[in-house]
This record gives sequence, C-alpha cells and structure tokens, in this order.
Amino acid sequence: REILPFIKASRPADRPRKWYWALMDYGVELKGRVENPNRRSRHYSVQTKFEGSSRQLRGEILRQLGGGRRCDVGELDSRLRDALPSHPYTLPALDDLLEQMAGEGFLVAEDGGDYRLAD
Repeated sequence: REILPFIKASRPADRPRKWYWALMDYGVELKGRVENPNRRSRHYSVQTKFEGSSRQLRGEILRQLGGGRRCDVGELDSRLRDALPSHPYTLPALDDLLEQMAGEGFLVAEDGGDYRLAD
C-alpha cells in the first residue's frame, strides 16, 4: 500500500511494461551487488528441491485441469504419470493433495467425483 503511490507517479502511463521490465533489470543488478536481506531473518529457510516435490505435483495438477478440463482421480493420475513419470507420489497421497487443494480453494470437487479448477 505504501509503495503504490510512488509506482503510479513514476510509471509512464503509455509504456508500463517497459517500466516493469526496467524494474526487473534493476532487481537483477541489485542481486549481483547486495546480499539477499531475507537470509538474515531468523525465519529464512532454503526452499526444498522442486523435482519430486508436492509443489511440482500441485503445479502439474493445475496445468492438467486448465482450460476448463474436469478429471476424476483415475484420469488425473494417468495424466500426471505421463507428465511426471519419475515423480514418486502415491495414489493415496494424490487423494490427500486434491482434498487439500480443494480446501484451499484452488479446486472444486464435484458430486460425480471429478475435480476442476475453482472459478
């Protein structure tokens, strides 16, 4: 909230993309010069590896259900195994993850057993 007025005042209305690209370039430059201040926080932790993680599986579930597609657990399992053949998930873990994502509001579990992306 505090920074938005500064952004609006400095961002050219006719070329906002160029402004955001320049901001990202500036961030890359700073990253090379300044140590990440987040690492000094006692709450900082290194993120777990992505390959084989539940984050990877969650992302693929969202991709598979994109475009208005609906899938039951069996079809989704088949699609996930094709997309992520080396991912070590189990079918019970997939069930748990789908329930969790539905509880978080990412997915909708329909009466027929299909899942779809939430609106």
